[in-house]
Amino acid sequence: MTWTMFANTIQLSPDVAPFLERMAWAQTVTAVGMIIVALFAIGLVLVAIGTLRSANRTLKHLERAVEQLAPRTEPILERATRIADDAGEVSRSVREAVEELVGTVQDLNGRLRAMSDSAEERVRHLGAVLAVVQREAEELLIDAAATARGIHVTASALRNSGELGPDPDDDPRGSRLGATG
Repeated sequence: MTWTMFANTIQLSPDVAPFLERMAWAQTVTAVGMIIVALFAIGLVLVAIGTLRSANRTLKHLERAVEQLAPRTEPILERATRIADDAGEVSRSVREAVEELVGTVQDLNGRLRAMSDSAEERVRHLGAVLAVVQREAEELLIDAAATARGIHVTASALRNSGELGPDPDDDPRGSRLGATG
C-alpha cells in the first residue's frame, strides 16, 4: 500500500475525521507546550548566566579587597598570636599560684586540725587536773571546817569549865579573841 492510497482511505472514512482532528489539536498543543518549555529553559539559562557573571564579578571584587587587606591583617594576626600566648602564660601562672595556694591552705588546715586536737587534749587534761584539784580542795575545806568546828566545840567546852575565861560570843561589846575595845 502506498502513501496515496492510505491518504485516500483516511479521507474517505467519515468516522476517522474527528479522531484525526483531535490528534492534530493535541499535536499542536504539545508543540506549543514544548516551545513554551524550551523558551522557559532558555530564559532560565540566561538568568543563570547573568547570576553567574554577577557572582564572578563579586568574587573578583572580594579577591581584590582581600589582597588589599592581607598586608594589614598580618600585623593584627601577629598581635593576636602574641596576646593568645600571653594569655596562656597568665593562665599558667594563675594556675600555678592557685595550686600553691591550695597546697598552703591544705597544709594550714592540717596544722590547724593538729593544733585543735592538741588543744582539745590539753583541755581534757586540764579538766581532769581541775577535777582532782576541786576534789582535793573540797576535802581540804571539809577537813578545815571539821577542824574549826572541833576547835570551836573544844573552846566552848573549856570555857564552860572555866579554864579559858568568858566566851567572846557572850561579850556585850561584840569583841572577839584578843580584840580591845
